[in-house]
Amino acid sequence: MTRLRFYDILNPTLAEATGCCVEDIPRNAVEVNRAQSRLLYDESGNEQGWAQTYAEMVFSVNRKNPVITCPRGVASLLATEVCDRAVPLRNQFFEYLEFGDGRMPKTNKWSEQVGYWRERSAFTRNKGCTFEDISNPPQQVQIFSNPADCVPNPITGAIPRVFIQGVSGNRIVVSQDNGNTVQGEFVTLAQPYAMSVNVFDTWTGFQKDVTQDQVQIFQSDPIWGFVTQILTMEPTELTAWYPRYYLHNLPARCCPTVRPITMNPGFPTCGCPYPLPEYVQVTALARLDLIPVVAPTDYLLIQNAEAIYAECQAGRMSTIDGSAAKQEASILHAQAVRILRGQSIVEEGKNNVSVSFAPYGRHRNRSYLAMR
Repeated sequence: MTRLRFYDILNPTLAEATGCCVEDIPRNAVEVNRAQSRLLYDESGNEQGWAQTYAEMVFSVNRKNPVITCPRGVASLLATEVCDRAVPLRNQFFEYLEFGDGRMPKTNKWSEQVGYWRERSAFTRNKGCTFEDISNPPQQVQIFSNPADCVPNPITGAIPRVFIQGVSGNRIVVSQDNGNTVQGEFVTLAQPYAMSVNVFDTWTGFQKDVTQDQVQIFQSDPIWGFVTQILTMEPTELTAWYPRYYLHNLPARCCPTVRPITMNPGFPTCGCPYPLPEYVQVTALARLDLIPVVAPTDYLLIQNAEAIYAECQAGRMSTIDGSAAKQEASILHAQAVRILRGQSIVEEGKNNVSVSFAPYGRHRNRSYLAMR
């Protein structure tokens, strides 16, 4: 089994399915991305998704700000684990139940007295446009980029820009761009760095043009000059928008206090890579999101060539008028879904469900059943 790339399906079969020449990479990329999107978001995939469309990830979370911001390519977290113990993952509606415990974290003693939710839990939060929240506002935005991205494009003559949106004071930042009023500020990439004119108290969005290399974005204190990295955008990433999660009631540390070996040679060592009290290790199963393919070396999210061929054909037939074409598109889409279901059975099994039964609670000295 190999990891499927866009290059691996660039052949006459794909050309026949899309109606494009094999050499027309941009057009074929559009059709393949459309096919992947339709298959990825088909309800037949359920919450878990198709085979190889989820992955295990590890995060180091600061207890002072227990928030996870997922990287690009992650649609959502399916399950979370804190210091080798599974914790429930709840959506935002859970905190707004009429007879629930309310939104976390609690900020006053009254709410604690009426039923403080002490269970260790993870909660979904609104999506964010940066990996780190703004600190000590107002702040300017400082942008570092590759020198190759700071010269005019040989075809269009334009230099890539970054569009920053946010609030400064009590007003939304607005500016003029080619005679149009836009809510935000365009910053043209430059060396050694580019700096925003406006200062921001809150950021609401970051957009950028396609670049040749990563673009690193920092907050810069306009008075003291301190800089902190808040975001890194990939070359083909056009907008910054990432899922976020709040972790409630994190432990003081993942590992017990390690005693000197001379005091107790048999004391177990701590295997956590972050033994400092301010960090906790969090592991999660993540549902992957579609990153559109552009170049032949880009990896596909849907790891089945036959399913993509069938779905590309279905997309082509869906654009043709007539009931017969629509019916053929439906048949081809169902065929693609069946192929993905078969792949999931082959790679993950059909009858080996995950079961955990602990009638007396979970403890190393208590009996319980866990099987797959």
